[in-house]
Amino acid sequence: MKRCLIGLMLLWPMGVTAAYFVTGNSLRDACDSSATDSARIICYGYLTGVADTFLGISEWGTKGEDDAPIRSCIEEDATAEDLRLVYLKFVESRPGKLDRSATSLVIQSFQAAWPCPE
Repeated sequence: MKRCLIGLMLLWPMGVTAAYFVTGNSLRDACDSSATDSARIICYGYLTGVADTFLGISEWGTKGEDDAPIRSCIEEDATAEDLRLVYLKFVESRPGKLDRSATSLVIQSFQAAWPCPE
């Protein structure tokens, strides 16, 4: 039991020191066409995870910082490859933002590609 607690204590600081777990740069590299198969799996997993979270938040009606609803209108037939291409297109035109949270960049790319009707 002591060993388990010591192990957890040693790992704890690692999870709270990062500004972001994944930056736009690292996600772009994993999604790039020259990425390895294992990196591409990470890319698809991250993008689909954010998409599912984004769709869930949209259903709950949560509001963002500007008090505007966080909404998603991602097409029902969108594939993981569609998500990857949308994200890459978005960040390629905004290289100055790649040090930001990958999640916020993914959400912005999805909102730009699939805007919700007013």
